[in-house]
Amino acid sequence: MAQIKKNFGFGCMRLPMSGGEVDTVEFRRMVDLFLESGFNYFDTAHGYLNGKSELALRECLTSRYSRDRYILTNKLTNFFFQKEADIRPLDKAEMQAVEQVCGLMRSKNMIPCTACRYCTAGCPMNISIPDLFACFNAKNAFHDWNADYYYSNVHTVHNGKASACIKCGRCEAACPQHLPIRELLEKTAAEFERQ
Repeated sequence: MAQIKKNFGFGCMRLPMSGGEVDTVEFRRMVDLFLESGFNYFDTAHGYLNGKSELALRECLTSRYSRDRYILTNKLTNFFFQKEADIRPLDKAEMQAVEQVCGLMRSKNMIPCTACRYCTAGCPMNISIPDLFACFNAKNAFHDWNADYYYSNVHTVHNGKASACIKCGRCEAACPQHLPIRELLEKTAAEFERQ
């Protein structure tokens, strides 16, 4: 089994896209450059890009390079690269614990933004969407009294407020989580911009 070569991994949750599909020409170029630079650790999971990440890795990595050139992991393999014989699915008690944590997080009504910032690149109103969503989550889920301050005095001083959204939809087209960003911005504006 390959040993990790440098302390840096290639996460495949977000890949170059073209027409709703992975741009395999560009991704192949990225894989080649990553390996040529002395790195060899790739990470994927079945849910990444609705399964397209795994298919793109098969086409751009595993069908082109011998197995001793790279380490390919998914969410079942931990960071310490235990032997594949040691990998096992979660047992019933572990799955119940995961479900309890997920239920607790869902009960907080949090916006499930991962702060990848893909939504901000094309925003014509320069809204720092992930930061505003983080303020919303901090205030509503954790009753953080600093959230109003950060919304008004940090994240919207040089960027647009949630109410500045013109509903163009560029953010939603770029969001790998497929969040209804325009609707969530309205909700955020109602929370922080009350008169």
